[in-house]
Amino acid sequence: IAHKRNKLWYKLVTYLSAFVVFWTTYILILPAITLDRNTYEAGSSNTFAATGTLTARVITRQEIIDSAAQGEKFVWFVRSGGQYYALSGDGGAVPVNISGTLEEGTVLGLLGPNGIGKSTIMNILSGNLIPNFGDFENPQENWDKVIEYYKGSALQSYFSKLSNGEIKAILKPQMVDQLPKVVKGKVKDLLENVNERGKLDYVCTELQLENVLDRKMENLSGGELQRVAIAATVLREGDFYYFDEPTSWLDVSQRLNAVKVIRSLAEEGKSVLVIEHDLATLDALSDNVHILYGTPGGYGVVSGRKGVRIGINAYINGFLTEENVRIRRNPIEFTIRPPTPEDEGDALASYSDISKDYDGFKLSADAGDIFYDEIVTAFGSNGIGKTT
Repeated sequence: IAHKRNKLWYKLVTYLSAFVVFWTTYILILPAITLDRNTYEAGSSNTFAATGTLTARVITRQEIIDSAAQGEKFVWFVRSGGQYYALSGDGGAVPVNISGTLEEGTVLGLLGPNGIGKSTIMNILSGNLIPNFGDFENPQENWDKVIEYYKGSALQSYFSKLSNGEIKAILKPQMVDQLPKVVKGKVKDLLENVNERGKLDYVCTELQLENVLDRKMENLSGGELQRVAIAATVLREGDFYYFDEPTSWLDVSQRLNAVKVIRSLAEEGKSVLVIEHDLATLDALSDNVHILYGTPGGYGVVSGRKGVRIGINAYINGFLTEENVRIRRNPIEFTIRPPTPEDEGDALASYSDISKDYDGFKLSADAGDIFYDEIVTAFGSNGIGKTT
């Protein structure tokens, strides 16, 4: 009995102490928080300009995990002037960007199904498309309404500077197979004309473009056009870089090379936004991701920013914990199937040895059979003759 009484008394004292600590912090400490408004910066140009009373809240569990992984230590979260700030243990302010804006020296990924609005986001942020805010019958002729709509947020400053030409956005388009229709001439001439950063040799070496420099754009394969598009984007001088599906058309080794070249922009302090469907490439390329969900062709919703691996796992599982939203009825499951035995069953067709010669290129294939109820895949690097 005495033991139970002591245990109850211990619980009572514990709860009472926690109650006193919480209200003391909430009533006395938080109103006394002061920050040097001229000291801290958020992003490339937005300075911390605290006005009025600062409000604070406890940071979410996911934000604690993500920030702890980067070595940040804080207990409270402050928002002022449209920016979020985490208060560190010494009372300083550590800028924490969870509003979706791009940060210098990072790669931010967008992950979601087709037709959900990812390319639309890129076209808006790159200045190629002005939002109409649902009024599709009266499209916006300038950025004034957009700037007013985002007043008090980081996007207000971004769109204001973008419309005034104070910042430069570089976009790599999605449909690289359409490039020969608008870009004529040799690859070398194209890349030399856009070599604003003096990185031509580096980019050509990393993307393995030496063998196509003297070829005309209309004679390039899909993978070669993609690498040329990435090279032309990276060579230009800009503040923000947008890559719409940069690794489609590329084989495995070329995807890794593209990751290295795009990551080099972030290492030089540039801000990079990437749309990517390949999960392995997205994991290697991005620092953080946003998940897009909704109805393809109807509407799209952008989640909060997540760590890349946490975001990918959430996308696979089909449930966003922080938003408490299920984006898919069932999780994506990767099944392992045993290899199909070769040369078993009835042959559907047979073909003899094949040889094809072009100017500077020759393709040879040995004779073989195609069987019923099987799928044959041509696997190999780009420019090696698969389409031929």
